[in-house]
Amino acid sequence: MTEKDKMQHPPQKTELNYKATAKVTMEQYRLNYTHLMWVLVPGAFIFAVAYLVIYIQTRAWQLLGQTGLLIVAVTCAAIGYYNLIRREKFDTAGYWPLIGLVIGYGGAEIFFSGMTVYHAIGGILLILLLSSLLLQKKWKSWLIAIASFGAYIWLVNLFEPLPRYNATQIPLLNFVIPGLTGVLVLLSLWQVISLLRFGTIRTRLLIAFATVTLLITASISITWVIMGYQSLQAQQINHLESVAMLKEAEVKDWLSNLEINLSLISSRKNALDNLEIILSPDPAETSAYNTAYKDLAERLNWTIEQTHLFEEIFILDLQGKVIVSTNPVQEGKLYANETYFQQGLEETYIRPPAYALSANKTTVLIALPLLDQEEKTIGVIAGHSNLDTLNEVMTKRTNLGETGEIYLVDSGYGMLTESRFGKKEGYMSTEGVNTAVDEQTNGSGLYEDYRGIPVIGVYHWMPKLQAALLVEQNQTEIFAQISNIALTSLAVAIASILLSLGGSLLITRSIANPLSILVETASQIAAG
Repeated sequence: MTEKDKMQHPPQKTELNYKATAKVTMEQYRLNYTHLMWVLVPGAFIFAVAYLVIYIQTRAWQLLGQTGLLIVAVTCAAIGYYNLIRREKFDTAGYWPLIGLVIGYGGAEIFFSGMTVYHAIGGILLILLLSSLLLQKKWKSWLIAIASFGAYIWLVNLFEPLPRYNATQIPLLNFVIPGLTGVLVLLSLWQVISLLRFGTIRTRLLIAFATVTLLITASISITWVIMGYQSLQAQQINHLESVAMLKEAEVKDWLSNLEINLSLISSRKNALDNLEIILSPDPAETSAYNTAYKDLAERLNWTIEQTHLFEEIFILDLQGKVIVSTNPVQEGKLYANETYFQQGLEETYIRPPAYALSANKTTVLIALPLLDQEEKTIGVIAGHSNLDTLNEVMTKRTNLGETGEIYLVDSGYGMLTESRFGKKEGYMSTEGVNTAVDEQTNGSGLYEDYRGIPVIGVYHWMPKLQAALLVEQNQTEIFAQISNIALTSLAVAIASILLSLGGSLLITRSIANPLSILVETASQIAAG
C-alpha cells in the first residue's frame, strides 16, 4: 500500500475505534444506571416505610407528604430507566433521576425543619454523584442543578409555604439524616479519588479548582458558624440569667407579701385587743371573748378572700393550741411540737414546700410571733400559702419565645409549680435540677429537660424556699438563627463553587483542548 493509500484509509480505523469506544461507554452507562436503580429504589422504599411507621406514632401529616414525594422520585427514576433500556434515549435518561432527586430529597425541606444543613449538603452531594455517573460531560447541567437546588432550599426557608414538622423531635430521623449525609460525604470522596486516578486532564483540573475553593470556603464558613454558635449561646445564657434573677426577685416578693399580710392582721388596735382577749392564759367564754373570736375569724377569712395568697390562716396560743382558724376543723388541735410553732414564737419562720394535711395539698407555711402592747409574745399566727398565686408568677410570660419555661422544683425533686406543657408528676431528674438541688448552687448548661428535649437552662437555688428555680428554652428555637447563618454560609459556598467551576471550565478548556488535539495528531501519526 502506497503512502497515498495510507493517507486515505486511516479515517476508517479511527471511525471503528470511535464506535467501539462509544459502545463501551454506552454499556458502562447502562451498568451505572442499573446499579443506581438498585440503590435508589430499595432506599426510597425503606425511607417510605419508616415515614409511615413514624406517622402512625405521631400523626404528623408531613410524613405522608414526604412519602408521596418519594414515590414520585422513584417514578422519575423508573421513567429514565425506561427511556434508557427500551428507547435508548441516552441524552434524556440521565436527567430523570436528577429530577427525582430534587423532588424526593429536596421535598423533605418543605415538610421538615431542623435538618436544613443536612438536606442542603446531602442534596448537593447526591447531585454531584448522580451527575458524575450519568451526565459525565454535561458540566453545565451540573451547575444548573446545584444552583437550582440551593435556590430552592433558600426559598423554602424564606417563605415556608407549608407548616413544617420539627424533625429533631423524631429520634430516628436525628440518627438517620446525619448518618446518610456522612455516607454521602464518604461516597463523594471515593468518587473524587476515582476521578483523580482515572479521569481526564480536564476532569482533574476541574476537581482541583473545585477542591481548593471548597476547602477555603468551608474553612471560613465553619469558623463563622462556630463563632456564631458560641456567641449566640453566651447571649442566650445571659438572657436566661436575667430572667432567672427577675423571677427570683418576684418569688422573694411573693414570700414578703405572705409575711406582710399576716402581720397586718394584728397591726390594728382592735385586732390586738381581740388577740389579747382570746390568747389570755385562762380565757373565759364571755360575750367579749365571743366578739373577739368572731372579729378575728372574719378578719382571717377576709384576708384569704382579698389577697388569694393563703389556703388557711390560723392562730395558736403559747401552748401550741389552735384558737382561731379559717378551717374550723383545725381549732382545738395541738401543734406544740411542730418546728414552725417553736420557731414562730421567736421570729418569722418559712417552712419549705411540704404536704399540708389540713389543706390537702403542698403548701409553703409561714409563721410569725404575735406580740402584745408590751412587745411580749402571746401566740403565733401562721398561714398555708396558696401556690396558685406562685404558679401565676412562674407562668407569666417573660420574652422566652415559644418554648421557654420557668418552674420551681422542691428539695425532694418534685415540681412545685405547673409546667407550660402539662403537670409533671413524680420526681424530676435532669442535669439542671440535680445540680441545683444536690449542690444547692446556681449555674447554667445545655441538657435535656424532663421531656427529653434539648434545652439551654439556667438554675438558681433559693435557700429560703429550699427550692430550685429553673429557666429553660429549647435549643432548636434558640439556635434557629445559627441555621440561618449556616444557610447563608452554604449559599456563599455554593456560589463560590459554581463560579469556580465556571471559571475553571474556561481555563481547563484552554489547556485541555490543545492537549487533546496534540494527542489526536500523535495518534494519527502513530497510525501511519
